[in-house]
Amino acid sequence: MKMRDSLLVALVMTLLTFSVSAQIKSVKEDTPEFDQSRQIWQEVIENQDPRSIVAVHASFHCPVKPSGTRSGNYITEIGPIGEYDALGNGITIFGDYRGIAPGAAAMIAAADPDKCSGGVDTVIFSNGQIVGDLRWASEFRQRWSGVYEGVIQILPPLSRVANQQADLVEVEDFLRSRMEAIPQDARLINGALDSKAFFERGVYLQLESLLRGSHDVNPVSDSSLHPQPRGEDGAENGAGIPRKQQRKMAIYLVGKLQEWKTALENGLKPAVAQ
Repeated sequence: MKMRDSLLVALVMTLLTFSVSAQIKSVKEDTPEFDQSRQIWQEVIENQDPRSIVAVHASFHCPVKPSGTRSGNYITEIGPIGEYDALGNGITIFGDYRGIAPGAAAMIAAADPDKCSGGVDTVIFSNGQIVGDLRWASEFRQRWSGVYEGVIQILPPLSRVANQQADLVEVEDFLRSRMEAIPQDARLINGALDSKAFFERGVYLQLESLLRGSHDVNPVSDSSLHPQPRGEDGAENGAGIPRKQQRKMAIYLVGKLQEWKTALENGLKPAVAQ
């Protein structure tokens, strides 16, 4: 009886793994390995498509036998979830937003292959095309919608600084007012997380933190960004940043935000499921 139960569980896990792998042919998954330093299972995913990948979701299912039950009464528990997100979750203004290029690879969380089945079930390409489970694709797009809203809201104030029509104090005031309009935990009435609002607020928080410590910032794209001497060009705003430095910083940030905006617009193109 025990052997039959074990064979049944093995068969189910094999079929689940096969069905998931058969869906996503554009991604090659290596066997998960345990990272001792982080105490988590991880796997390498490789892009085998000619397009770049901007999002990946992987689901894992782990059959368990509750204690005290008779043989054969296995239940499936949802295991770890693996994600790769090039446009939203964990991304900063200094990212490149390009995703996983053709032939390149990335690392995502995984599960013990001896105990769990599953794998990559959703992929979104840089042109907005979706392969796999539309539920997870919808979650990615909800996040990106929030990031996009944050980016397009902050671009005009920063552009005014870049054009010497305002200073960074006004940008900081704008950021604070936008953050105050969004609850800190971004919860809906039913208690669920409002992903769009949460990620929009994240853009403002990131920039507000950057500007607050901007006297230490020296963007890598412009090695000439050094404090300016006092005088007309060296006059400071309320944050103590010379105006010439403000303009250079704003020009850099506007450029990065425009790059992020373009990548988001591509990722948010009308969904085309494959």
